[in-house]
Amino acid sequence: MAIHEIDVRHKYRDIKGKSLRYEAKRTLGFDPGEVKTTDKYFIQGTTEGDVRKLAGELLADPVIQTFSLNEDSQDPGKKVVVAYKPGVMDPEGEAIKEAAKTVGINPQAVGTSIEYAFLPNLTKEQLEEVKRRLLINPTVQQELREKPKTLIISGEPAPVKILPIRTMADDGLLALSNEEKLSLNLEEMQTVKAHAAKLERDLTDVEVGVIGQTWSDHCKHKS
Repeated sequence: MAIHEIDVRHKYRDIKGKSLRYEAKRTLGFDPGEVKTTDKYFIQGTTEGDVRKLAGELLADPVIQTFSLNEDSQDPGKKVVVAYKPGVMDPEGEAIKEAAKTVGINPQAVGTSIEYAFLPNLTKEQLEEVKRRLLINPTVQQELREKPKTLIISGEPAPVKILPIRTMADDGLLALSNEEKLSLNLEEMQTVKAHAAKLERDLTDVEVGVIGQTWSDHCKHKS
């Protein structure tokens, strides 16, 4: 089904735009000028009337915001739209999908993004630096250059690999940590190896990946 786009803009103070301008001056050493932001919502699997209702009742505060539906955006040469990569969880999108049910709307999928619009005097080099250092986390985010054709993720699962961790020497353990992007040090990899030995079997890449995620600096569950 068609994807509808809702753009929500601020009538008065644009806090996200002002914050980005301040951070660019503080961190990058130059003033990008006024930055205007737009919250963009992509809704798939429902009617235009339902999308308009969703925007008016849930997504835009009429006191401080306005919204438009399926309208052309600003000059693409001076804007950056930041969205999650396909397959990365979009917490706000999932929350909107659930909240839509409270007003009788049941979309198939919801995606969110933010558009940052810059003044024409910002150079190409400055814009690229803002994107690289302040706007886009390349691990989970991307610059959205066109409206998505679908929000539905499909595909075949990758085959599960058995990792011969019980027979790996220290250099092999570190190489495995790097290859699988585990961010585990040698002591931690040796602990994983000892766990596999205790189980009397090698581990799958999924199991090792879960350990790496759980022991990451973000989670810190190292029990």
